[in-house]
Amino acid sequence: LESVLHISVDLKFLWELCSIAILYHDVGKLCENYQSRSRNFYRHEMVSSFLIHNYVKGMLSDRSSLDEHEIELFSSIISAAVYLHHEGLQISHEYYEMRAPTYGYLLNLLAGREFRMINKWRFVSSEIEKFVFGKELNYFEDVNLISGYDVANTLGSIITIIDGWLEPLSLRLAVASILQPIMISDNLASMKRGGKPSRLSMFLGVMER
Repeated sequence: LESVLHISVDLKFLWELCSIAILYHDVGKLCENYQSRSRNFYRHEMVSSFLIHNYVKGMLSDRSSLDEHEIELFSSIISAAVYLHHEGLQISHEYYEMRAPTYGYLLNLLAGREFRMINKWRFVSSEIEKFVFGKELNYFEDVNLISGYDVANTLGSIITIIDGWLEPLSLRLAVASILQPIMISDNLASMKRGGKPSRLSMFLGVMER
């Protein structure tokens, strides 16, 4: 992250940002559309990535000295990791469009749709925040109805930044540094429910130990 942003990253603040990414990487599941399992089913990580992007931008704007471009890059790195946390699963199910999305694809998929959060979702988020941070952060307090067009625009900008960066290897390593703890925690939760972690997750877990 420091090599990409060319700044000194405060580790305590980075821990908080990573915690937000881990805690909310599945927040897209708290939409009525997802809970109902209707015919309008969608990949929850699209909405999760959108919300995380705006959340992190708010945190960085309030609590850092980064300029506008650095904030956009930093938040895009974290939200890209959220968007990719089911990459292996999508490839295994041959959902290749999700793995190589274009702006046109995102617009066709999302424009004209709306995502309404379930009634008690703010209560859930505030309780999670109090448990982890000892306080409510409240960046999500005004979120209720999400425009699919806004999601498409945000994801399109994230993809453009990630794909168009002049130092692609360092940027992808920065994304991977956020993606790793998300995948490990996701698979630990899956194992608690009786699931089996992916080979990649098991490898990452061994490397982490």
